[in-house]
Amino acid sequence: MFNIALRDLRSLFTSPIGYVVLAIFAIITAYFFINIVALYTILSLQALRMPWIADRINMQELVIRPFFGNIGIILLFVIPMVTMRAFAEEKKSGTFELIYTSPVTTAEMVMGKFFGLSGMVFFLILLSALFMIPILKFGEPDKGVILTSYLGLTLMALAFVSAGIFASSITENQIISVIVSFGILLLFWVLGWVRGTLEGTLKEVLSYLSFMDHYQNFTRGVIDSKDIVYYLSFIGFFLWATIMWLDSRRYRGKAG
Repeated sequence: MFNIALRDLRSLFTSPIGYVVLAIFAIITAYFFINIVALYTILSLQALRMPWIADRINMQELVIRPFFGNIGIILLFVIPMVTMRAFAEEKKSGTFELIYTSPVTTAEMVMGKFFGLSGMVFFLILLSALFMIPILKFGEPDKGVILTSYLGLTLMALAFVSAGIFASSITENQIISVIVSFGILLLFWVLGWVRGTLEGTLKEVLSYLSFMDHYQNFTRGVIDSKDIVYYLSFIGFFLWATIMWLDSRRYRGKAG
């Protein structure tokens, strides 16, 4: 499992994909960060001339939460590109059958892929942490909220990875893997949007299944066990679904 994780992580950086993903993530994150800080600066200068709006200038609401909200959306698009090769590339290149015949269980193979691709995601999250340096140096943000936001971001990103691995396991076409992965993630992202038109149990269920509802709690500085359980359950379900799918494929292959 450890060797598979290292192999997958290394493969991302021995090909252009890893560097392209890092560059795209850094550029888009920098663009949103600059715009958020510029808006906060303009409003702060206006507050000097109009003291009555000074109480509304809150770094937490105008900088920190929008920043983490934007990173979540960026990862929604970027992570399917990271996970698309997990199994699709193995199937296309023919190395998948070699892994099947090796003394590695399906669960070990899937977890190895998960840990390896999660390593790449941690690189992205650490890269985003660089943007917090000027905020911490020149501002007075709530450090506790920043930490809880990163906890929520990490859990959500790992959930993205698990769904991406599942999407890659059901096809050998990387483009289809990206589309399926993005479709799954987008569905769970927008579920919370429709709850305003519903009532009763259905509203509560959709609210609980929504990525955003749980993530926003972390960006408010709230650590609730139900939010942690949600993300861990999501990760566990899609890893289990991947293992079941691959096991069924292995069984069909042996039966044939």
